[in-house]
Amino acid sequence: MRRTSALLALGVAAALLHPTGAAAAPAGEAGVRRRLLAAQRAMGPITVEHRRSYARILFLEDRIARVERRIARARTTAREAMRGADTVTRTWIAWGLADLLAGELAALSAHRRDRLALRALRREQREGLRVHMREAHRVIHDALARFGPAAWGRIWPVPVRSGGDLRACPVAGPWSLTDTYGAPRPGGRIHDGNDILAAWETPVIAAHDGLAVPVPNELGGRAVIVHGPGRLETYYAHLTAYGRTGPVRAGDVIGYVGNSGNARGRIHHLHFEWRPAGDDGIDPFRRLIELCGPSRG
Repeated sequence: MRRTSALLALGVAAALLHPTGAAAAPAGEAGVRRRLLAAQRAMGPITVEHRRSYARILFLEDRIARVERRIARARTTAREAMRGADTVTRTWIAWGLADLLAGELAALSAHRRDRLALRALRREQREGLRVHMREAHRVIHDALARFGPAAWGRIWPVPVRSGGDLRACPVAGPWSLTDTYGAPRPGGRIHDGNDILAAWETPVIAAHDGLAVPVPNELGGRAVIVHGPGRLETYYAHLTAYGRTGPVRAGDVIGYVGNSGNARGRIHHLHFEWRPAGDDGIDPFRRLIELCGPSRG
């Protein structure tokens, strides 16, 4: 907790000591790249802590579920044992159950407190990421206005690999990623992809060759599916604006990061899904790390 708080404090201090805006904008494309690389490096340590806190929350969720199941089984067993039992036996069973549940309930309470603390820590970490993403957005916004989208491949080049289903990192700018594939979502839904946190207006890149088709919808807001060879599909959601549609090559800009759809009001990010066999999606986390790299620079 102290280490993360110190990282966040340094990030906020850096933002205050180095104000941004038109007057502080870098003089050329190389200057833009340096500013964005600095933001990526600053986000790196916070991203690592963000992943660790999420892993600890998953561990606690599992422990809580196990304790809750043990409590439910103990209560069911006690109720069944009490059926038809005399008063003395029922009293002994009740005492035994109370003694057993005392430890389980104490453990459950402790796990829930730890989970609340970790969730608070994750909110703090995300606010630290927001600081650097706001800085990156100001730089990106100014650079797109001054140099145009066509220059972005020089400012933040995205390597395109020669083989594989996914050949390019889906975001062309500073990013932060935690593996939340399969996480529960409101309404009984399951998270079918990964959320790549990135600054508003960060260019979104086609991860492979194919046909880019806008698919706006209630959950994803402005969204795009790129239909690739065979049954390959990738899905990009919560865009603030569309880019190229129709036939695209890996590395083409197909949109810009935002928070449209049900992400409105939340931290800006790209929701990315990888469907090698059409409707059958798989976790893209490891492949995204390979493509986007642990850091830039």
